[in-house]
Amino acid sequence: GSVPIGWDSTNSNRATFFHMDFGAMITTDGESTFKNIKPSTPYNGREASLCGAMRGNIIVAAIGPKTEQRIHISRDSGASWTPVSGADANFFFASFHPQNPNIVYVSGFASDWSWRRTYKFTNIQTDNTYTTFSKYVNGVFKGNGDIVYSIYGGNTAYKSTDGGSTWTTPYPSLNIPSEYYNRQIAIDPANENRIYAAVQGKGVYIITYTTAKGGTVLLKNEAHGLALSQFGSVDTYSIVTDPNNSNVVYVGASRANKGQANGVFRSTDSGDTWTNINGNLGSQLNVVNLSVNPHNSYVYL
Repeated sequence: GSVPIGWDSTNSNRATFFHMDFGAMITTDGESTFKNIKPSTPYNGREASLCGAMRGNIIVAAIGPKTEQRIHISRDSGASWTPVSGADANFFFASFHPQNPNIVYVSGFASDWSWRRTYKFTNIQTDNTYTTFSKYVNGVFKGNGDIVYSIYGGNTAYKSTDGGSTWTTPYPSLNIPSEYYNRQIAIDPANENRIYAAVQGKGVYIITYTTAKGGTVLLKNEAHGLALSQFGSVDTYSIVTDPNNSNVVYVGASRANKGQANGVFRSTDSGDTWTNINGNLGSQLNVVNLSVNPHNSYVYL
């Protein structure tokens, strides 16, 4: 999964929606209107954007075809773009540091999946310099953007408290069966040590705290309200927390390789129990990405 919407934390009327089919779209009037802001020069023949982030006039976007993109930066709300030479990968995650507007984390894989990498921009307001590290950052703690996480494809949850310079493994093993892996993670906005992982075919794994403080891993599945899809499986794929309410978590189900799964589920008790909230969207629906507007807690998919 990727980061499909960049919410401008400085202005509730502004956001950038990143589209794989036709590039980035910006709204400056609370979604009444949108403007296409894809770059004039494509990367590898495509102006599409798989993920990105936004703060003020600065937009960071992964531009290019599905298998590999290049990071592009705009400092004028998408009027012009600068490609960042060498910053290429199959990107899935981008986030501004919540407290430091100069720092941006952008993470991706090699097109052949031979490596994972995070590009960390440390002076994004004025230049495009970056450092890299081999851990794939796919979570940032809202309360302190120096606290980042790398949990993808295995049982080990890595945590850094210095923006990715050093890493520890303070959590119990997820114990995900070898044929499964987590798609996305979400962090409790009020508790840096409560982590949610969506594992397609199994459910939602919850790290409750660090091992040293008695933390455990809980698995929530059909027994807790994550109903089986038409394929007889728990197809949890995407997951987000409400940044304004740590009790609220959303998960999206997807089985795009087979057909339509069963949509969106919500928990209002920190992941203990779940309820389907498809409403008028119908009973069968693939949800690859979810995003919660930090200004009003509306949910987008």
